[in-house]
Amino acid sequence: MPLALPPLSFRRAAAVGASLGIGFVLLMPGEWVPQVTHAQEFGLHAAVFFALALAWTLALPRVPVRVTLALAAVAAGSEWLQAYVVPLRTGALDDLLANLIGLTAGALIGAALTRRDRRHAPGLADEAGR
Repeated sequence: MPLALPPLSFRRAAAVGASLGIGFVLLMPGEWVPQVTHAQEFGLHAAVFFALALAWTLALPRVPVRVTLALAAVAAGSEWLQAYVVPLRTGALDDLLANLIGLTAGALIGAALTRRDRRHAPGLADEAGR
């Protein structure tokens, strides 16, 4: 039997914590950001939004499409803020592309995990109705 997902309350707390940490990283001033190659930066953007989408898709299992659309807006908004508000940061379309690739992969995997979990433990895995 596959491993069950953690309780929904834990998944929601993890998603909030991930959001706060990632929000800080996305909006910190440019002089605090380590210098990396373009490929590394692309991979980091994809990984960050993969983790964010996975966390929120597991935290809100009944609305994976809405989660994905909301995170797409966050991805675009973070690039806009980096371009026009955050000191010494630049927004870039290729960063937005990496964000969208990562969040799509995270949301798909999260949706598959919650679907599998509900199949193996109906009534226990999805406490979203409470």
